[in-house]
Amino acid sequence: MWECKSCHKMIEDEFDGCAICGTPRHVPPDPKGQAVEEPATPRTVPPIARYEFNVEMKELMGDLAKKMRLVGKVLSVLGWFSAVASFLCLILVQNPKWLSTLVHGIIAVVLGHGIGGAAASLRYIVESPGNDINNLMEALRSLKTVFTVLYWLFIISVVIVFLTALVIVS
Repeated sequence: MWECKSCHKMIEDEFDGCAICGTPRHVPPDPKGQAVEEPATPRTVPPIARYEFNVEMKELMGDLAKKMRLVGKVLSVLGWFSAVASFLCLILVQNPKWLSTLVHGIIAVVLGHGIGGAAASLRYIVESPGNDINNLMEALRSLKTVFTVLYWLFIISVVIVFLTALVIVS
């Protein structure tokens, strides 16, 4: 293994260039004594889509995928139960307080689905050879969706609390 001089990633010895930033392994000095950057040629850089994580990394991702899958399923099931129960209560009891429980249930289903999607992508890393980086990127996209929803829910909650405080103080 060797360390890339630009991005400091560890690269397998068989490759002459960094797949992340394209920096060549050895930068020859120019006649004036300063290093000259030579771009790595495409044949010396490993194709990113074909990168394979090692066994230890795959075990870690497999374990994480199992836990994420369980959390995603439980969150989805509880979300569906909450949404259906609150919808029925909203219709039968006709009390608007059940509307917030319905919204929470729907949010739980969406988050559970996103976590489950990320878990599936991590599981594909372990199970399918030759596409580890693409599967990892898909897992990150799913997690980004989950955390984007959480981010906006947090912002909306803060605004609602602030507006409620203003109404109470007035």
